[in-house]
Amino acid sequence: MIRRHPHVFGKVRVKNSAQVLRNWESIKAQERSDKNHAPKNGAAQPAKNKPASLLDGVSHGLPAVLEGLQLTRKAARAGFDWHNTDGIFEKLREEMAEVRHALNEKEPKKAEEELGDLLFAVINLARFVQVDPEIALKKANTKFQRRFFEMEKSALARHRSFGDLPREEMESLWDAVKQSENKKSESPKSAAAVPR
Repeated sequence: MIRRHPHVFGKVRVKNSAQVLRNWESIKAQERSDKNHAPKNGAAQPAKNKPASLLDGVSHGLPAVLEGLQLTRKAARAGFDWHNTDGIFEKLREEMAEVRHALNEKEPKKAEEELGDLLFAVINLARFVQVDPEIALKKANTKFQRRFFEMEKSALARHRSFGDLPREEMESLWDAVKQSENKKSESPKSAAAVPR
């Protein structure tokens, strides 16, 4: 505890909490490096080819969204972060253009790489604005599923199978479901629903 908090127990001075986090990550990386190079059972340990990194400790076994979130958090704590969302939105535009280019060139491997970069940038935006991307995506999935179900119900009410509808009718149903949801969310709450 003393080693990881030199700003409290030692003579290290910091300006803000961001510096505390940068110091913390640096100290932890050094501890990992020391541990990896420490002799075990008295035997000399061969030096690893990879030096310690501030990103060490993020498991590749995590789901990709969580792994990306943790990587961007650690990078931000080290001071590698955006000044504001303008830079992130510019990065998103850049990544979308690269995806589009890879698709136009019919380069599937490049498209996969660029889509990964785009998703990573979105995760970074979520972290920056303090939104959990996993929760946000789960809510978006739920909303999509709910709307899709409503479209299927509308098609069945017309004695039609949703999968047999032309694309234009599917879009029309989608717009109707969205409008219906918007009207419900905009309608004033009944007097009974207002707390007294």
